Amino acid sequence: MNLGIVTSYIVAGVILLGIVMMNIRVQNSGAELTISQMNRQYVTDISDMLNDDLSNMGYDVNRITRDPETDVVRIMDCAQSHRIRFYRNLCETEAECNDPNRIPERIEWRFLLDNEISATNPAHRTLLRTVTEFDPSTGDPLAVNTQEINVGVTQFNIEYYETVGSNSNISPGCGSNVTNVRQFKVTLEVQSAEKIYSRSLAEGRYVRSVWEKRFTPANLQINTN
Repeated sequence: MNLGIVTSYIVAGVILLGIVMMNIRVQNSGAELTISQMNRQYVTDISDMLNDDLSNMGYDVNRITRDPETDVVRIMDCAQSHRIRFYRNLCETEAECNDPNRIPERIEWRFLLDNEISATNPAHRTLLRTVTEFDPSTGDPLAVNTQEINVGVTQFNIEYYETVGSNSNISPGCGSNVTNVRQFKVTLEVQSAEKIYSRSLAEGRYVRSVWEKRFTPANLQINTN
């Protein structure tokens, strides 16, 4: 056997193997970049909705948030780690804006922990946004608009604070304890549906994007004293 030919085959095989491995790494990097961009876009779309809703909490609502006497006068009436519900009065037409009997709409964001929606990523859950409009003559719900967000949300967590800037959170729940909330922080996480595999992590990993923000709605700072 010609030693030179054998050596040539070995060198060619090593070079070919190196090219194949490089192509695999490039493909994995490209796939991870694409998935990361998709995740970031999902996070951007959801956070835009959250910014609009939560920043307008209590807008044009003639109520004192922290009145402990009755649920009727609260701007926020439910504050849980995976759920928040509040009122705002954003009118779309002049007739609505000038209607003294108009009841503010109720907004609710809720993360459905028991609702598995993906076979490939078991951490995916539904994030639910509900808008309820009320009949001004009876006060009963008139229309309920429900929007299911199923784009890979794996975490939707809210921490509540009695003092602006505090690092010690509270757990108000739904009811009278909500009157203590002055600030809250929202954490949103989106993960890919499929895992990305690499030599360093044989079991693979999900690509994740995280968004966090503290909200300090002006109406939550109103004191009843």
